[in-house]
Amino acid sequence: MRFKAMAKVASFVEAVPLVGRLATARPQAPTADGSLNRQVLNLAWPSLVENLLQTMLGVVDLLMVGRLGADAIAGVGLANQVMNLLVVTFAGLAVGNTALVARSVGAGQKAEAERIAASDPVMWVDIAKGNRLRILAALDAYIARLSRLRSDFNKGRFARIAADLRRAKTFRESL
Repeated sequence: MRFKAMAKVASFVEAVPLVGRLATARPQAPTADGSLNRQVLNLAWPSLVENLLQTMLGVVDLLMVGRLGADAIAGVGLANQVMNLLVVTFAGLAVGNTALVARSVGAGQKAEAERIAASDPVMWVDIAKGNRLRILAALDAYIARLSRLRSDFNKGRFARIAADLRRAKTFRESL
């Protein structure tokens, strides 16, 4: 079954000219005319557009409910934060998976790359089960902070919000 799925993916990659070209292209040494920059831009632009559209989704949501009042704006803001957390989580998993596949391809281990790329969802469920308590604790802490932030907005406690933002900035700068 797994091999049939890989065959379907391979036939799709060959059927789509750009994807097929990118997936089967051999790396080339950069030249003085900047062709490496062009290659990177050609690979990166779909991701850049997707991230821009994802951000705009939150902005449009806020514009749509802006006339409904502070509670509606706070609710959309809270929902956007949860959505962003999920996007970042799955993007991190995708980056890790991509790195493992790339390492296997680079080492000439095609079978290992196919095994990783066709990873069974059961594997991800097992990872989640193994980290269940950590994930729940992180989600509980995140929800508690968002709830407190919502309460602060609702009650007009802008000094506490400013203090939270300063702590967040300090933390980001320490990374």
